[in-house]
Amino acid sequence: MRNKIQQILLAALSFFITYLSSAQTIQRKTTDSLGGHKVVNDASGKLLSWHQPSVPGAAYAYVSGLAAEFIKTGTPIDPKTGLPLYLVTCCFEGPHIRGEAAFKAGKTGEDWMHNPAMVYAGMVTIHLTFLCARP
Repeated sequence: MRNKIQQILLAALSFFITYLSSAQTIQRKTTDSLGGHKVVNDASGKLLSWHQPSVPGAAYAYVSGLAAEFIKTGTPIDPKTGLPLYLVTCCFEGPHIRGEAAFKAGKTGEDWMHNPAMVYAGMVTIHLTFLCARP
């Protein structure tokens, strides 16, 4: 009996997850662009990166470099603690959302739970990837 109830609950949960995820889907009107960028495919039709599509791994190295540079020089400082926002909160809104002045003043932090272990593991990964990907 307990197995049957678990199966029914799992089926109901699967249905609601599928229903809710499809409710958020936006249908594309064209297939020649994705996220505002022209779609680039290889000979077999697989999607390539927008940044140097002919160089394998170039886009990953580029994005890792941007992230590492942001952490080193571009992170806003929390006005209450004097620490970089990534040490105080798990996420913050960028200047494109709250404005350049609020961003630079460190007033764009979110009140979400902070998971320092995940943040620091991600930072180590980004830095190592950037250092290893340098030519």
